[in-house]
Order: sequence, then structure tokens, then C-alpha cells
Amino acid sequence: MVLWFRDVITEGIFLNFMNFLNFFDFLGKKALFSLHIAPLFTKVIVTIASLYTVAFIISVVYTQSIVYDISSDSLILLCSLAPVKPVDDIPRRLTTAERAQFTLSSELNEILIGLLLGDLYILKQRVNPSLTFRQGIKHEDYLRYLYDLFKDFCPSGPTIQIHAPDKRTGKVFSAIYFISYTLPCFIPLHEDFYVAGKKVVPLNIAERLTPVGLCYWICDDGFWDSNSRRVVLCTESFTPAEVQLLINVLNSK
Repeated sequence: MVLWFRDVITEGIFLNFMNFLNFFDFLGKKALFSLHIAPLFTKVIVTIASLYTVAFIISVVYTQSIVYDISSDSLILLCSLAPVKPVDDIPRRLTTAERAQFTLSSELNEILIGLLLGDLYILKQRVNPSLTFRQGIKHEDYLRYLYDLFKDFCPSGPTIQIHAPDKRTGKVFSAIYFISYTLPCFIPLHEDFYVAGKKVVPLNIAERLTPVGLCYWICDDGFWDSNSRRVVLCTESFTPAEVQLLINVLNSK
């Protein structure tokens, strides 16, 4: 469209110039030779033709510059209006070589240690395990924050899940979650935190739980008890021996 607009304007100026040349040719052939117009008048006409030629060139250059600006602005406008689908919303299957390139930084590993003491769980179907991050819908902001940390390990963004109403209370419980790729870099975590498919507390948790991990453990599965004025960590899924191990670790920190 823009190129067509430029060609139309340029062609219009060119046609006007050609009409002028035809008129000048008419004067040269008819008027100059038939009416014997004075040479001075001929020079005037030639000067006018020269000026018109210069004006024609300037007009073409100026027009093209305007069209270029229109083209650039139009391109920007079209790009801004075109829908762009985020890459993280396009799940794709990774090759074995691509999966092997994923590694966890020390900070992300510390965060995962804390999250595994909370609600994070690991699912291993075949060779490589995957991570599932899930929270109630009221913690959507927190879950999306976690996704920003681990989005490079995920095929798609968070999904909101709306359950059927509870038969007893009639309440509707909604959740938000996202799942990572199945990656070999998660194998050590799965081996340490799962025995026979059940989550456990590793015996070396004292060495692996850092202040960063503790912060994310509290965010993931803890709350502030205003009555006792202390932080409460939910550990109902662990055995009494594992809970006592965690108590000893926290008291020693």
C-alpha cells in the first residue's frame, strides 16, 4: 500500500513535468518558428523549463522522504496492532540433547529445597521428573512470581483450575498451577525427597536448607499466627520423626 502510494505521487509529478515539456515543444515548433518570437523570450522559456526541472527533482525526493516516513510509521502501527503470542504459551517437545542442557543455579536449587518442604511436588513418570507448582487462587500473585523464576524450565504459563462445587458446603475451590518440563537436572532432587513415590525429609536437610530456602518454605506453606505471634510451618505430610528433624535443624540455625 505504501509503495503504491509513493508510485502514484511520483508518477503524478512526472506526468505534470511531461505535460510541461510537451507544451514547451509545442511552443518551439509552432510559436518560435511560425510567429518568430524573439530569442530573449526563448531564453526566458528555457530558464523556466530548467527551474521546473529542478523543482520536479526536489518534489520527487521530498515525496519519497514523506512516503518513507509514512512507511516506517505504518510498519510500527501494524506491528503494534498485530497479535503476538508469547513463546511460553507454545508448548513444544524438547529433544534429549536440549533437555541435557538445562542446569539449576545454586540460588534456584536453594529455592527448590525450601519449596519441596512446602507444597511443591515432583512427578517422575519415566526417566526424567517434572515439577508441579500449585497454589490456591488467592495466592495467584505468589504463584506467578514463582513462574517468573522458573519460566525457562516450563513449556507454558500458569493455568487456572476451577473445581466443581463442594457437595457438603457448596463452595467452589479454584487453584492455579504450572508444570515444568521433564528434565534430568531434577533427578537429584527427586532421589533425595522421594522414597517409593512418597515425599520425605532428606537426612542431610541441615546441610541443604539455607536462609533463602527457609524464606520460600515459609511463603509456600507457612503463615503468621497472630495469637501466638510466631510463624507456623505446616508439616502434616511428614512423619513425627521427620518433623522432629526439622525442628532440630531450625533450632540449630
